[in-house]
Amino acid sequence: MTDAAEDLPAVSPFQRLRVVLPIVWGLGCVLGAASPGDEYALFGMGSAVGTWIVFVVPFERPESAILPVLVVGCGLMFAAGLALDRLRMSTWAWWPVYAVVAIAVYLQSVGQFASFEAAVRKHGSGVAYLAFSAQVGHAAATALALLVGAARYFLGLWRRNAGSVASIG
Repeated sequence: MTDAAEDLPAVSPFQRLRVVLPIVWGLGCVLGAASPGDEYALFGMGSAVGTWIVFVVPFERPESAILPVLVVGCGLMFAAGLALDRLRMSTWAWWPVYAVVAIAVYLQSVGQFASFEAAVRKHGSGVAYLAFSAQVGHAAATALALLVGAARYFLGLWRRNAGSVASIG
């Protein structure tokens, strides 16, 4: 059974990256907004997919930019997920990369301080590091999936065209 509109296998919505990416990114954005770190630094860097909007649209206070950042970021993550679904990338390939990068970034970002307490003194809470790490893991997993998906797509085109060119001669 397939999804006739897109010729994709019929699966649960949560096996589609167009659903998973905006939900996971949105949760990380909300968590990051609740604990943004010192001067919103960890929130801004972790949620860079959406925070670029603050350079285009002026906001008086950082708190007033959170909803636009969330909307822009979730929209872009939906588009990335849609592209990945069309490239037939699996959520099962995305999750491990997300987890490994998020854990590595968390360990590195907290580990650069003499103690966990020192890290918390810098950015206000452990949640700020958690949200930042989750968002960086999300960006890395999504970028890698897009690169792998595009490479597979273009390799397939090259193979199909190489076969048709060889049959001409």
